Amino acid sequence: MRAGIKIAIVLALAGLIAAATPVFASSNSHGLKPMAGYTGKVQNRVLRDTQAGRESSFIIELTQQADLSRAYSMKNQDARGWYVYRTLKREAAKTQGPLKAMLDAQGGSLERTLAGYNAGPSRVTEWMSWGNYREPAEFVENIPFTETRDYVQAVMRNAEMYRRLYAR
Repeated sequence: MRAGIKIAIVLALAGLIAAATPVFASSNSHGLKPMAGYTGKVQNRVLRDTQAGRESSFIIELTQQADLSRAYSMKNQDARGWYVYRTLKREAAKTQGPLKAMLDAQGGSLERTLAGYNAGPSRVTEWMSWGNYREPAEFVENIPFTETRDYVQAVMRNAEMYRRLYAR
């Protein structure tokens, strides 16, 4: 069960980060202009503030949200609950499906999945060929791109903070 909670938390965090605006903030932005204060998908201030385990306040604006407006007019509480559940599940499958596929392709490794999301899956395959990493932390420390290494560390650190907050 512990591994399931870990995967759910990281998927939720990564899904939120993936859906956050501005999504395309790096120089590899598919024709969109980079935004000041961003070198990747996470604002520089947030990365800087969360180094060494510190906390940071930030707002995540989702680019896609499930339309639950129909639920407000439903009188039957059970029908409303099932409508909300099914709608959110459908939206999650649509928006987080690619990330789940990446997690599966990386054998469930959260660190490799996050690195692949940030730098590209082919890079992770290349990096894995460089050595036999005994621990996930060893892999993360050997990521040659500072931005990707910082990204993986920030998401994993924040996942741990969420785990501690919600374990109470």
